[in-house]
Amino acid sequence: MLKLTRLTGEPAPCQNSPLGVMILSYAALCREDEGYCRFYEQNDAAVLMQNGPFLVVCANENADFDEIKQLAVFLGCRTILCENADLADESTVLTRSGLIMSGRFDINETPVRSPQTTAEYRAVYELLALTDIDFADWFADVNLRVRRKTAQIAVAVENGEIVATAGVLHQANGSRVIGAVATRPEHRGRGLASALVKNLCAHTTYLLCQPALEPFYQRLGFTTSGEWYEYERV
Repeated sequence: MLKLTRLTGEPAPCQNSPLGVMILSYAALCREDEGYCRFYEQNDAAVLMQNGPFLVVCANENADFDEIKQLAVFLGCRTILCENADLADESTVLTRSGLIMSGRFDINETPVRSPQTTAEYRAVYELLALTDIDFADWFADVNLRVRRKTAQIAVAVENGEIVATAGVLHQANGSRVIGAVATRPEHRGRGLASALVKNLCAHTTYLLCQPALEPFYQRLGFTTSGEWYEYERV
């Protein structure tokens, strides 16, 4: 049975899961910003996070997915992100999917260059081609999470211009999720993004990617460990 929770610990479903790291990082953030997200637990089978119209689901095979979909309807969530679970039915349509990759990197982190100004954050935003989200909304979210140390952005700069970027999207309990990797077309093939990703990898690191990028991340030491799915409610 699903119940509202403050999520102060590390529930079993969140362990060994990139979506679990995502949920735990937002839970740490929300301890100081009440109302930022809501969290739900379903016994020992699932943990959910609602962030506006988005619902992130971290569940094992024993979870009651019908109840989870009913909660999504009740909360008015349009998008559901989950891993290794089929939620498609007459009212829920699969819109995107990809691979979960993971690696254990027992290395010391190398200091990285981070954006220093709003203009540099905008350069990262444009490099990532985030056309589906307004810059002000993206900047407010990322800046808050970077300041609270639940996220990190790294950039490569040449001649005063940001030419590549990679980020720790979420981090909690020694694990992290890497993403937002991009390089300007004229600088590709030089290993700039690879170097940034390597510098951000420490302890257990996950990433969610498209199958076409699997060889790239395999060369960096990642292995494929599952699949992620994004659904839209009709």
